Amino acid sequence: MKFILSVVLGVISTVGISQQMYDASEIPDELKENANSVIRNKDVSIEITTPKRLTMNYMVALTILNKNGNRHLNPSVPYDDVTKVKSAEARIYNAHGKEIEKFKKKDFMDVSAVSGGTLYSDNRMLVFDYTPVNYPYTIVFEYEIETGNTAHIPPFIPMGIYNSSVEQSQYTISYGDGVTIRQKFTDPKNEIVKNEQPGSIFLTAKNMKAINWESYSPGLDEHLPSSFFALDNFYLEGVAGGGTNWSEFGKWMETKLLQDTRDLSPATISKVKSLVANAATVEDKARIVYEYVQKNTRYISVQVGIGGWKPMNASEVDKLGYGDCKALTNYTQTLLQEVGVTSYYTVVFGDRQKRNIVPDFASLQGNHIILAVPDGDETHWLECTSQTVPFGFIANFTDDRDVLMVTPEGGKIAHTTAYPYNVNTLKTTGKCVVYEDGNIGVKVTLESGGTQYSNRHDVENMTKDEKDEYYKEYWDYVDNIKLKSVQLENNKQDVKLMEMVEFDARSYTSTAGENLIFPVNVLNRFTYIPKRYKDRKFPLFISRGFVDEDIVSIELPPGFTVSSLPEPIALETKFGMYTSELKETESGKYEYRRKFEIQEGEFPKEEYENYRKFMKKVAKHDNQKIILTKQ
Repeated sequence: MKFILSVVLGVISTVGISQQMYDASEIPDELKENANSVIRNKDVSIEITTPKRLTMNYMVALTILNKNGNRHLNPSVPYDDVTKVKSAEARIYNAHGKEIEKFKKKDFMDVSAVSGGTLYSDNRMLVFDYTPVNYPYTIVFEYEIETGNTAHIPPFIPMGIYNSSVEQSQYTISYGDGVTIRQKFTDPKNEIVKNEQPGSIFLTAKNMKAINWESYSPGLDEHLPSSFFALDNFYLEGVAGGGTNWSEFGKWMETKLLQDTRDLSPATISKVKSLVANAATVEDKARIVYEYVQKNTRYISVQVGIGGWKPMNASEVDKLGYGDCKALTNYTQTLLQEVGVTSYYTVVFGDRQKRNIVPDFASLQGNHIILAVPDGDETHWLECTSQTVPFGFIANFTDDRDVLMVTPEGGKIAHTTAYPYNVNTLKTTGKCVVYEDGNIGVKVTLESGGTQYSNRHDVENMTKDEKDEYYKEYWDYVDNIKLKSVQLENNKQDVKLMEMVEFDARSYTSTAGENLIFPVNVLNRFTYIPKRYKDRKFPLFISRGFVDEDIVSIELPPGFTVSSLPEPIALETKFGMYTSELKETESGKYEYRRKFEIQEGEFPKEEYENYRKFMKKVAKHDNQKIILTKQ
């Protein structure tokens, strides 16, 4: 009876502690500010006994304060053939900390860990689905995995998302004799407490307030504390690897992942050599091979075993006509090798937000592969997964960032092509005829280059209905558009896109008696005004600049004139400039000229409000109206 009583009291005590721990009312007010969720406690424990074995115990208690916080919930356990899930469970607590639901490992769904575009994969994950009824609620999610892959060690990033605060987050990594571990530690505000002993590292962070997302700010990871780890000697799907620097790491990739994959049939070698027989330069040969790959292959993801990092053989891509970024890049490199052109398999973080390979921490980094083709003082960077992107053009996804080039001599950090503001151009040349009933007829040519080409060139592959929707959205401030014709000229050699569009729009003007009120900027109106921040936290960061130039002729209805021409506008700031002018060219005909430049760069947070005011003025002048008076 005493034993039973002690067990019952122990259970009651544990339940009481849990309720107190996860009672949402116990969260300090300062941690609720700007927060949609709060990490009450996170505990990650990693044990690396040998370079062939890693065990991780993971536990997080996350209180979801509102429906937006559901996006911070990621209850999944990834695994594959060499990563085993030893245990997994989740418990749900109500606002008062009372347990209301429990999920065991058997309740989790077993799903593919990759998208539907993948041909085949052994990457899977256990997930569970929970639909909350009330807020706040708390989920306690924990699992244990064991893996033979030690090439990637989960980092310690106590707070990695916006609008989520941290009560406590802790991380322990322990390692056995013969295991040498390196660490990249970043803590700009001294928010991490670190305790390091022989064979173990313990990190903890507490009371980290939620950060609000701010427009035009650098990446969040640049401002948050983190600790990354890597082994000098590791295993990846049973393959031994290592490297204390990028040169050694790249050498491992070249010899263990790439070297034995560059094979082609004699017939293919003969064919590609004939294709470049008349090509005189490195660029000419590389362009021909690149366009051959575009025409004869397609992208599809392949993730099996070490195939997640090792490309399939070039001969397989040649036979099947498809591959992932690794395989298509390796295939292109192999073809170029056969025609005497040197190129390098290159690891990159691909994303619209620029992210660098960390130059001073050799480890398994990156999420994409591109190809570098040296050509004298220039390097052509090739995106081998696209069937439409021009040769050497990488804007908006892999541009302007540090990457790892894998060469026979080892890995080298390089920097991809940057697209400065003055090459990111959009030239708008048009004619707008205004009719007495307020309708307009427009013929316009849009010529884009640089990042603006990248934003627009997909229109070439759209259906008629998709183009109709695209242009109506582009000119969304013009109601009742009816497209009459769309013609496109895609000059891939010069990376220029010409869009010749003709449309009508009903009731573009409004009336005032017999007069018409006419918004002057018909074809390239800037309408977005950046958000105001009372206490901005981050610098102003403009990742990509641009130049817009517009020349539009305006023909008035017979018998109408402009009652008063507006004064020319000229705005000059450190962020860019704006000019606009409307002038009469002959009776009843006018010309509208506009130029708008924004330069990329980072500015102190105090400059954000000046930038916002500048953009507000641009939007105001772009919405300028004139009165057309009937004589």
